[in-house]
Amino acid sequence: MKTKELTAEALRNVIDYDKDTGFFTWAISRRRCRQGSRAGCIGNNGYVYIRVHGALHLGHRLAWLYVTGNDAPNQIDHINWDRKDNRFCNLREATNAENTQNIRLNSKKNKLGLIGAVKENNKYKAEIRANGKRYRIGLYDTPEEAHQAYIAKKRELHSHNML
Repeated sequence: MKTKELTAEALRNVIDYDKDTGFFTWAISRRRCRQGSRAGCIGNNGYVYIRVHGALHLGHRLAWLYVTGNDAPNQIDHINWDRKDNRFCNLREATNAENTQNIRLNSKKNKLGLIGAVKENNKYKAEIRANGKRYRIGLYDTPEEAHQAYIAKKRELHSHNML
């Protein structure tokens, strides 16, 4: 969801943004919202959404526009993985590949609860994808060992992650 139709000036006329807390408040009173009240709501996907001038915008993209004065040309990545945390220090520009590197959620298929560890027969397999290639890291006796091997390989292959 791009904010191209919305300028930084128009945004700043209706919304205040605190880059230290990541919270948006209304700069003016409108319909059912009073000046100074919190703006936006959290969607089912965990992102903050705010309606400005009749259009729905993602909070992190509005934060970027508000602070930089420009719409981000790429994606905006939440460094700490928390989609509700729109503090400016928690946001960074990212390509799609970089943004997907910063995923920490475990696959719903993986019942072990550890990223990168999948049960295979009586062992635990660790593998990772990077740059369109699958890397088979190895087989391990415990899921924790497979997970640690995955984390080590992730640090080696992915330049844009927090692990």
